[in-house]
Amino acid sequence: MTQVDFTVTDIFDIPGRGGLLVAGRLRSGEIATGDVLYDSASGASIHVIGVEFRGGRNPDEFTLVVDRRDTAHISIGQRIVTSTDPADHTEESR
Repeated sequence: MTQVDFTVTDIFDIPGRGGLLVAGRLRSGEIATGDVLYDSASGASIHVIGVEFRGGRNPDEFTLVVDRRDTAHISIGQRIVTSTDPADHTEESR
């Protein structure tokens, strides 16, 4: 399985929405509703409750819907990954 490597480019907190919208670029892997991903630096868990949008100018751009309880764990420029084990994020493992 290819490890997820997603870089956050924008964050949108729209009142009335079920979750925080997190836009970014998917460098590797696949993300689906129900996945639990991790901040590559801190290891904090991030719960994906939906994949809201695919598209934009680049085919690797996605917007994820993330559980609002994880808001403190999301920041622009952050890498979100499948595992916090550095061995999982080498070129050989991709």
